[in-house]
Amino acid sequence: MASTLHLVLYDRALDFWHSLFRHRNGLNMDLHETLNTLGQRINRYYPEINHGGCCVYASLIGEELRKRGIESRVIVAAWGATTNIDKVRPQLMNTDRKVEWNDNDVYFNHVGVEFKYKGKTFHYDSDGVKPKSKKLKSYVIYPGRLSVDEAKLLADEPEGWNESFERSKIPALKRHVRSYLAAKMPH
Repeated sequence: MASTLHLVLYDRALDFWHSLFRHRNGLNMDLHETLNTLGQRINRYYPEINHGGCCVYASLIGEELRKRGIESRVIVAAWGATTNIDKVRPQLMNTDRKVEWNDNDVYFNHVGVEFKYKGKTFHYDSDGVKPKSKKLKSYVIYPGRLSVDEAKLLADEPEGWNESFERSKIPALKRHVRSYLAAKMPH
């Protein structure tokens, strides 16, 4: 695996060439390109992000999009997802407890962001921006959505997530995402 220094140098070189290309061609980095490039970086620095860290990442991206005036919600996906999240929510004592969602047939196999941009709806996870669909990766998206705030509270709960993602990396992940978006998409 590449060292952190190699990854940083690679990212800086990539940024330089992207900015040079955009400058010469009069282009601004748009939201999709920004998120896709960020996702590539996150996958390099945190290769296990989609194995226990996807709710953390989705809630963080949703929060950052919201700060920039972009409407966003969090999507949850699982094999054969049919339960409506919006109908389950009133039955829960604590919406920030993953086990309660699980007890009501809502499972978090994968989590992403849904956002509206230029009149269209898109889905995003660290693998990139895609047009809205019924699936996130190979998982079916549940009907209904989580708010960004609900997802943040769920992501803060350490219990029940895949342990492949090292939760001790969350502060660094947050700094990485926030500093990248602050530089590429100031609000």
